[in-house]
Amino acid sequence: MYDIISVGSATWDCFIHAKPEGYVKHGGHIDACYAIGQKVLIDKMESHSGGGGTNTAVAFSRLGFKTGYIGGIGTDHNGQAVRAELVKEKVDCIAKPIPGSTGYSVILLGLKHDRSILTHKGVNNQLPYTYKDAKAYYFTSMMHKSWGTAKKILRQVKKKQRFYAFNPSAYQVGKGVRYLQPFIKDCGLLIMNKEEAQSLLKKKCSMQSAAQELGKHALNVVITDGPRGAVGYDGELYTLKLRKVTVVETTGAGDAFGAGTMVGLLKRKSLPDAMQLGQREAASVLRHVGAKQDLLRK
Repeated sequence: MYDIISVGSATWDCFIHAKPEGYVKHGGHIDACYAIGQKVLIDKMESHSGGGGTNTAVAFSRLGFKTGYIGGIGTDHNGQAVRAELVKEKVDCIAKPIPGSTGYSVILLGLKHDRSILTHKGVNNQLPYTYKDAKAYYFTSMMHKSWGTAKKILRQVKKKQRFYAFNPSAYQVGKGVRYLQPFIKDCGLLIMNKEEAQSLLKKKCSMQSAAQELGKHALNVVITDGPRGAVGYDGELYTLKLRKVTVVETTGAGDAFGAGTMVGLLKRKSLPDAMQLGQREAASVLRHVGAKQDLLRK
């Protein structure tokens, strides 16, 4: 039996280092400017595997857990590269390859320690039902047919009374609590950022009040707010102040934080201590380009 199975997306990520021609303030945030109709010179380009499902799976495996992965990986060259990397990281690919293209993302860097992502879902939305038993599960965002598959897997997880975590996407939380109720109710660890929590609850509120509200449904709730820290709730409120870290690139930091927190809980740590482990995992990823480049090892 697996210690844990990650259920979620797989992508091949192309990171592009290119300097914008300038920045403008728009809609309360800063936008980067690239000239229309002109070639944009690229300073550097590199590729790595990504996707919330594979990112968390590798994090669990490196920390000593027997790990499986269920998600949509295509039969193309990028899919072969993703599967080869998972095998190298001692993660079992449980689902069979799906005919078609693997998810692909172009990540524009050089945006003042942030990035913009252009993403193609590929076969991520076409996952057929696949199930294996495990002691715990970690669900990340899935859409369309794959969302139906995730719900079928969840029914088995609940039937066997397994511990599971859920990290929904902005798209999913926008559909409201009722849409996500099967996953939220009795969830072992519900994790999302402040904006997602506000979108889910359909109101502006503090991280503390959002965590308490969602804590009516889930056993442990963690709400993050980037460099401003995080709040946890398990019947009591906890505040995590993030340590200063040199940020090179942010892709995968959220997955790393969630995986680290999950590992802490599976090791019977308190929620505050589990969040500290999540913080260390995320800080390590933030120092490098790529979602898996410096995930912690046991």
